[in-house]
Amino acid sequence: MEMTQKALTIAGSDCSGGAGIQADLKTFSAHGVYGMSVITAVVAENTYRVSGIMDVTPDMIDKQIRDVFEDIEPDAVKIGMLNTIETMQTVADALKIWQPKNVVIDPVMYAKNGSPLMALDAIETLIHVVIPLATLITPNIPEAEKISGMTIVTVADMAIAARKIHEMGCQAVLIKGGHASGEATDVLYDGTEFYQLTRQRIQTKNTHGTGCTLSSAIASNLALGHPMPEAVRLAKDYVTGAIMHALPFGRGNGPTHHFHDLYKERGEKKLTKLTGNMLENVRKTKPLIHHLTNYVTVNDCANITLAIGASPIMAEAIEEAADIAQMSQALVINIGTLNSRTVPAMLAAGKAANTVGIPVILDPVGAGASAFRNQTVDQLLSEVNFSVIRGNISEIKFIAGLDVATKGVDAADNDLQNTDETASLAKSLAKQLRAVIAITGAVDVISDGQQVITIANGHPKLAAITGTGCMCTSLIGAYCGGNPDTIFQATATAILSMGIAGEIAFEKAGKGGNGQFHAAIQDGISLLTETILQERARVTID
Repeated sequence: MEMTQKALTIAGSDCSGGAGIQADLKTFSAHGVYGMSVITAVVAENTYRVSGIMDVTPDMIDKQIRDVFEDIEPDAVKIGMLNTIETMQTVADALKIWQPKNVVIDPVMYAKNGSPLMALDAIETLIHVVIPLATLITPNIPEAEKISGMTIVTVADMAIAARKIHEMGCQAVLIKGGHASGEATDVLYDGTEFYQLTRQRIQTKNTHGTGCTLSSAIASNLALGHPMPEAVRLAKDYVTGAIMHALPFGRGNGPTHHFHDLYKERGEKKLTKLTGNMLENVRKTKPLIHHLTNYVTVNDCANITLAIGASPIMAEAIEEAADIAQMSQALVINIGTLNSRTVPAMLAAGKAANTVGIPVILDPVGAGASAFRNQTVDQLLSEVNFSVIRGNISEIKFIAGLDVATKGVDAADNDLQNTDETASLAKSLAKQLRAVIAITGAVDVISDGQQVITIANGHPKLAAITGTGCMCTSLIGAYCGGNPDTIFQATATAILSMGIAGEIAFEKAGKGGNGQFHAAIQDGISLLTETILQERARVTID
């Protein structure tokens, strides 16, 4: 792509790279536009906090703007963080002198984590000095409420506020609906017509820098010659993709993926290699999956195994456990409702499965919660060779010999780690146990000791249904049974399938109760295709 158009960002610097000029320059590059920058403030921030702001002096801001315009005239200007009255006045004075075309203003008032980024006394200056110079202003709902002085609840309110802001002198207004509930609807008003832009709301916390990214994408499209409605529509599509492929970095709101489209071909090749014909192999071979599982979720585990295309058998009697294991294609051991009667059956089945070489999957439910569970897990690990161990962070930390503070079968809040720490734990434990380690949570991490796969698919409502973890382990059993030579990839594809099914279930039944959502998960698995897996996957492979 030849770069002939140029865009300038006048904004703050985000040292974590997700917002500010860093996000703007990435967005310009992703659109094939040459990017330039004027820094108005240096912000010490990361994905969960802002710890400090140092304003650049008005004189230095003016010199930066002058040196850009004297030499390389931009085709569009994106303006972001203007923290003080002095900064606003300096930038406004420069805009009047240089009179650039296509000025897109993102009135940044708050960071994604809620930290203020604009002085309270600067809002009046924004309204009277800066807004009249805008080709387009792009406030989110809280910012639009501050500027318009009205409460915004509905799309109709957004339209009224857009008209009010337009009367302040700008050429067009885009009010972003990301803070509203329901679908993500933005309202564009160009002084003559209203346009509604609605996209599916993506359930993710990783939205750091979305406002900066949208406004710089619009500026890029205006620089490329697109008319305003088209520039906004294209930018909205770009940002939706960037959020869909957001990066699960840090402890707070991770950044969007600015180059998701450029990486798409490479990512599709990796994903195709990951998922391959995994689902097809399960449905073609219909592997028999032996379960020794807990009685709370046994029906769900059987049904999810059927839904993916495998065949379940729930045989826990010591008299037949070994025989059934030897005729199966995979064995799932789940210690959720542990009792002294089933432990010998688990050991017998596990040893028999090892004898015939089928995959054995362990779900150490509640490991770390009681002496009996802890002893059972230790005994299973010492006497049975497991192909895959799937658990939450607290359960896996217990197996790794680390201190844990469980909440029954749930992960304890103080055991939650960032993705990098979780990946390191999974990788080291996988090497130690010579098994695939899968740590499931808001972001799923899977490692075979060499590679690490992170999966950002799923929905928070999955945590409101009993047994979704057990069902996920059953899917791992089904995928491993149908793909015994590629256990690592099969495990990741199983967890990806569960996450995507949760997303689809929420889209179809999220407004109903837990019962509807529960049934919709089973439907999502039964209707899953490899195309759906590849189109919806939010996967990082390292």
